[in-house]
Amino acid sequence: MLSKKYKPRTTEEILGNQKQVFEIKKWIKKNKKGGALIITGPPGSGKTLSVELIARELKYDLIKLDAGDFRNPENIKKLLLSSQQKSLMSKGKIIFIDELDSVSSSGLKAVHELIKQSPYPIVTIVDDIYSRKLVNIKKKCDIVKFYKIRQPSLMKFLKKIAEKEGIRTNDIILKKIVATSNGDVRAALNDLESLSVNPGEDNYRDVENKIFETINVILKTKNPENVRIALKNSNKTLDEIVWWLEENIKREYEKKEELAKAYDALSRIDIIQTRIMKRQAWSLQSYIPDLVITIALSKNEKYKKFVNYSPPTFFLMYGKRKSKKLDALLEKMSKELHVSKKTAMNYLNLVAMLVKNKVIKIDKEDKHILFEATGQIKRINHT
Repeated sequence: MLSKKYKPRTTEEILGNQKQVFEIKKWIKKNKKGGALIITGPPGSGKTLSVELIARELKYDLIKLDAGDFRNPENIKKLLLSSQQKSLMSKGKIIFIDELDSVSSSGLKAVHELIKQSPYPIVTIVDDIYSRKLVNIKKKCDIVKFYKIRQPSLMKFLKKIAEKEGIRTNDIILKKIVATSNGDVRAALNDLESLSVNPGEDNYRDVENKIFETINVILKTKNPENVRIALKNSNKTLDEIVWWLEENIKREYEKKEELAKAYDALSRIDIIQTRIMKRQAWSLQSYIPDLVITIALSKNEKYKKFVNYSPPTFFLMYGKRKSKKLDALLEKMSKELHVSKKTAMNYLNLVAMLVKNKVIKIDKEDKHILFEATGQIKRINHT
């Protein structure tokens, strides 16, 4: 796993944001009692890694907490007690709270108390720095903002790794990986690794890279706003994203209760999609993003493992040859309807229904492609 193999071992090896790393280390050494440090910034920019490496270099114990640790009142009491106990084996402690903005309102009261009582530095990671529930707690905190890794730096880094690992690639592919990673080092390394796992699929991944990024965000985050942004920025339709999720949830989630919750949300999406087609109730589509968020929140905690996401069975069965024909059909539809191909994809079932009922006519080959595509769609949505 490249992201693990090339994970920095010292703060000096961290790619980018060196000024921010220095500020964190300085703040921890100063240990401002009655306050905390908020670290914010995009995924994969080195926020968590920086804290872990600083703790190691300063020989501090790192006490890791997340939203789940603040749900149980008894657990909160233990946290408050342990936060005041001295460390026997190290110079001190750093209390590290991941995804502070995911902590419940009652949990945030405990965080307030922790900040007030703890003699040790408290460092938190926040995805949504503008979350309303953090207004009061931010008054007690200093903030360090991380930024996306600069593209030239990431490009140079990936080229070096590719050479070391003997991965066959070129500047065009690396530039696309860098662009779609959006400054996320982990995502870039995962995409680079997928080239070594699936050699010869470069062109396919060039086309589909953005959907890999969308699925990665949904299945890795526990922040609803991150999911909304991923859906909004995706180059795929909601239907396509749902197909990809259906195929890859089982690869990401490991616990039975997580899988049960995620597949329950998928079944509700299926019900909505069926009602949309039967009743032409397109307004129901607005409920699907919330159910995708439910899928993201089904996991108890974020999985840090690398997952080689696979395309849904629809795309695998449809194949490259047929995919090109479908793309040509979507091109025709987009010109006729004056919409993008992405939007035209949403109309496939409707157009198929109109053709079947002889409301509109299309040529024989296009009709075959349309019926075959929508037939596959129906099969997947009801499995």
